Amino acid sequence: MPKDASGLLLPGTLGSRREVDESIVRPEYVGRQTPAIYSGDHTYTSDEIEKIRRAGNVASRALDTVGEALRPGMTTDEVDAIAHDVVTSYGAYPSTLGYRGYPKS
Repeated sequence: MPKDASGLLLPGTLGSRREVDESIVRPEYVGRQTPAIYSGDHTYTSDEIEKIRRAGNVASRALDTVGEALRPGMTTDEVDAIAHDVVTSYGAYPSTLGYRGYPKS
């Protein structure tokens, strides 16, 4: 890994940002410096609980797919591409993409 004169790691090259289909709803934090502040006073409705269950199923499938695809020597960008494709194929938004400016899925 490349390091500077003081021994600190140098930043690597960042691959291009993956696009998300316009039909997929964006979380409120996309395009903002920080997410909205949670007040802690919300009780989930039965519809919201069902959405959370579906999100958990998508996350589980993404983890399974990525885990099966992992091979020695793969780059994190290759892993990101797999996760991004799985999540968006279910009509979901990759939660880390755009969170506090994070550039990847």
